[in-house]
Amino acid sequence: MIKRIRNWIRNWEGVQGQKKMWSIYIRRKNHYCPCCYGLLEVKEKSKIVNSESEEAKNFDFSSGGEGGSMIGNVKFTWDILYCGKCNLEISELEIRNHERRLKGKKEIGHSKIGLIVVRILSIITIIAFFLIVMKLQRRA
Repeated sequence: MIKRIRNWIRNWEGVQGQKKMWSIYIRRKNHYCPCCYGLLEVKEKSKIVNSESEEAKNFDFSSGGEGGSMIGNVKFTWDILYCGKCNLEISELEIRNHERRLKGKKEIGHSKIGLIVVRILSIITIIAFFLIVMKLQRRA
């Protein structure tokens, strides 16, 4: 009976499926706000997305079965971190990058090729600087 009521409510809202995206990283330890250093609490955020809409490419519509996928309006739920003092909402990627910066590690989401290009450009800049200095010394 309870299952029927839940299905009826789900269909009444126009939602054909639900998907919860779990984050072990958010729930495994305490996290602190980058602004006020208060303790962050875990909250759930949800959004209803249609499988035919433009923003559907940002969500995973696959179901747990063998290659199956959900069609229609699907309610996605995920964890975010919330600071009660300064009303800041922080995603998992943002808090990971903040904590990696605090530890002195490189941030997630930066490509290795980008880092190589930056290093090559800095070496070229240093070489150009020394060549200019040497040329000025020869003139003097």
